[in-house]
Amino acid sequence: MKAMLSGTSSTALIQKRYLRKDEQAVWAELNITLIHDLANKPQYFVSIIQIISEKKNTAIMLDKRVRELDCLNDIGHKIDEQPPLAEFLEWVTERIPAAMLYPEECIAAIEFQGELYGNAAARDLTSKVVGGIRVAGELLGWLHIAYTQPRSFI
Repeated sequence: MKAMLSGTSSTALIQKRYLRKDEQAVWAELNITLIHDLANKPQYFVSIIQIISEKKNTAIMLDKRVRELDCLNDIGHKIDEQPPLAEFLEWVTERIPAAMLYPEECIAAIEFQGELYGNAAARDLTSKVVGGIRVAGELLGWLHIAYTQPRSFI
């Protein structure tokens, strides 16, 4: 807006996130144009608001899938290096959070054959997902991915 009023720009495109009463997010794109008179003095703004929630949510989900695939790709490359098992499992617990939606709040732990790798707090937090680690159909351990703040995995 300041750039439009100072004359360095005549338009602005802004994406904003709004919360409805039910706390569901609604994304909107505001296209704002400053209209001038014949003497080039600002007169008024014309705004077009377009709801872009579906577009924004699709972009967020695509970004999430890309991070997950990057993580799986990195794990595959690490396996090719054939590190010792304990080093590999510790590395996996450090790599997983970057693939999650809120990586700065995510921690991971792996319980495998009685040993714990990663951040033990991941086992005790309430906002988490837990999956079994199976080899040839036999359950050998657990993967815990947790958020340090209340979050949903849905």
